[in-house]
Amino acid sequence: SGYHGSAETVHSILNDLMQVDVFTYTRGREGHPSFKKFKSNILDIDYRDLFAWAKKHLNEWKGIYETPCK
Repeated sequence: SGYHGSAETVHSILNDLMQVDVFTYTRGREGHPSFKKFKSNILDIDYRDLFAWAKKHLNEWKGIYETPCK
């Protein structure tokens, strides 16, 4: 399908995120600018807002990450 090693890539990214404790609350740490409209508590996020954000960005990133099938 043109997508090789995606599981390994996800595993590598998650390892990087876990090493710097991105999933742990840290007082005073600012969020990423892309998520400035999101509430800091992920459980309070309206799934419709998350879906709209993801759909917008996936469309923007499509050209960057899709590779043509041969």
